[in-house]
Amino acid sequence: MRSTFSFVLFASLAACSSSPTTNPGNDGGGSDGPTQKSDSSTTGGPSAATVDLKESCPTFTPCGGSVEGTWDYTSGCAELDLSQLKQACSGITISDTSATVTGRVVFGAGQVNRTYTATGQAKLFVPAVCAQPAGGCTVLQSEIQSGGDTATCTDDGNGGCNCNITSTTSDDKIDSYTVQGDTIVTGDGNSYDFCVSGGSMTYRHSSGDSVEHGSFTLTKR
Repeated sequence: MRSTFSFVLFASLAACSSSPTTNPGNDGGGSDGPTQKSDSSTTGGPSAATVDLKESCPTFTPCGGSVEGTWDYTSGCAELDLSQLKQACSGITISDTSATVTGRVVFGAGQVNRTYTATGQAKLFVPAVCAQPAGGCTVLQSEIQSGGDTATCTDDGNGGCNCNITSTTSDDKIDSYTVQGDTIVTGDGNSYDFCVSGGSMTYRHSSGDSVEHGSFTLTKR
């Protein structure tokens, strides 16, 4: 149960989750020096950015551009795929979802350093027909917590379980990248379509094993 929930809630927050080293880059190399790791002491730390959780996020037109420098996450839209939960139990529902990401990306010398903390919250209802065969609310709560999430599951009076879940993940890693037209290809094989317009950059994962489903916007410092 826990792994399925975490996939659903953070499928697109790999900026915040499974592929932390990958992110759109600038002009594929060539800068005046090595990549600098995020330094909040000199530039001020990034603020928490709201990430909308939707079944389908708005599209954007890739346009490429140079993104060398320091960028902070300012908004995002993560696409939720509920199919795995529905396959496990058709009566499961998720409500009151919310997510934020506090992160910074520094580009230079063909490398990208991404530092982030992502937090997501949701209410999960598991009907009795699924909760009781699984061992009830106490077992469900333990299963969710076993993966590191915070969870409180209570009986709804009919054998079903209402679970309040909070999940947080963070990382700080460096990866290489190259630019191919309007697409960034990172060293671990993921690709991102991107567009820089003024001091704003938007990107969307386009191929590879990252689970970063959705689009994210960063603002240059």
